[in-house]
Amino acid sequence: MFLLPEMPNPNGPFTTMMCSDDNSFSSKLMMISGFTSTLSIIPSILCTYSINIILRRVHSNLRRLMAVISILFLIRPFVQTFEIIYVCHNGEDETTLLVTHIVRDIVVIMTRMVWITVGIERLLATIYVGTYEKSKKVKKIFWILVLFAFLFACTYAYYAEIIGNNIAVTYSILASTALIAVLMVSIIRKKNQELRRLSNKVGLRALALTEKYQIVENLRSLDYLMPHANIDGFTDFMTVGCGLAARIFFDLPTGASVFHLCLNLQILVFCIYWSRRNPQFKKLIQRYCRDRTVGPSMTAESAEPCSNYRQEKNYIKNPLGEKIQKEQTPEEHFSALRAMWT
Repeated sequence: MFLLPEMPNPNGPFTTMMCSDDNSFSSKLMMISGFTSTLSIIPSILCTYSINIILRRVHSNLRRLMAVISILFLIRPFVQTFEIIYVCHNGEDETTLLVTHIVRDIVVIMTRMVWITVGIERLLATIYVGTYEKSKKVKKIFWILVLFAFLFACTYAYYAEIIGNNIAVTYSILASTALIAVLMVSIIRKKNQELRRLSNKVGLRALALTEKYQIVENLRSLDYLMPHANIDGFTDFMTVGCGLAARIFFDLPTGASVFHLCLNLQILVFCIYWSRRNPQFKKLIQRYCRDRTVGPSMTAESAEPCSNYRQEKNYIKNPLGEKIQKEQTPEEHFSALRAMWT
């Protein structure tokens, strides 16, 4: 059995990986957690792609913050996979493992904090609804929020892996950020709906056109973010509850393995949600269903009704761009003229 070498904080919140020939429940669960982390790379890629496709037309700050989250979704399973390969090949360099744990801590906590900054960004867009879109200072908000999330995550990683982590701190951060995110997005959505009703008023109480545009954009963005917030809140509470229960009833490695299994399940659910809303995937699914209905040998053109297909084939365009019938007899020509005037 190969365990991770002794770390400055061996009971860290995310210490999981073990490569073992032991048939115990704990060892099997650790291996399953490791393999599912590797397999979660595929849904992470699909989720990253879908998020960036769907949100390409929202405000630049929101689009870039969600892009950061999608990249963090992708980094975590790669870090986990590296740790599996390293440990299973008898990697015993404490410095390498410590750096791996620190990077993993930063990614997990930064994912939570960037999601909170998404709510802060939408809150600012709602408060300054009249000037948010055209203000030049708005471009700096993205960098300020990302820097805040990164510094917070680095501070936590140093505390957890170097100084010594209290597991209650980790689970408090995960649970509180999930709850705050759901409440924040719900409040912002309700506020924007009130502003939408106000924007319908006319006369002296009518809002400016820029304000109406920003309200519509906020509502469209929240239409994507609200289901994400609900999924995030539910899966985070599930992760915290299951991980904590496994630590209490079994041991620390088992609890950490359960924690990562829940994170892999979370990214799978996110992948399903964002992929279902991806218009490109929708077109592929519709095309696949249509091909199965009309037969794989039929093309998109031949799948149209036969009458329409023949009708298009019997007409051509003259030099003026008008559509006329091919090989038209004089009777058919004058019949068509009569039909135009009656």
